[in-house]
Amino acid sequence: MLASPDNVRSIGDGLDHPEGVCVAQDGTVYAGGELGQLYRIGPDGRQTQVASTGGFLLGLALDAEGNVHACDVGRKAVVRIDPDGNVEERSRGTPDRSFQEPNYPAFDPQGNLY
Repeated sequence: MLASPDNVRSIGDGLDHPEGVCVAQDGTVYAGGELGQLYRIGPDGRQTQVASTGGFLLGLALDAEGNVHACDVGRKAVVRIDPDGNVEERSRGTPDRSFQEPNYPAFDPQGNLY
């Protein structure tokens, strides 16, 4: 099916450069912002800012517990953001090779993050 005004709708309003969209099983949409914001848009259309990392969020991926894992190019790290907005740094790369521009995280069926 080709995209047209009949089958495409816009969600979110006033977001700061939304990037790295991911969708939860319940239809909740998450997007990152260029000042490290993590936005949540519920199935009802209600929009909230969950957290801010102070960086610049690119790719996002959800884990089985509902945590968002975000590639933060400003921090040169991958961070985990829980549903309450707590931010925890997961990785800056390996000891031999640090991240330069992390983007597009993905989980495999066993729950490993790449």
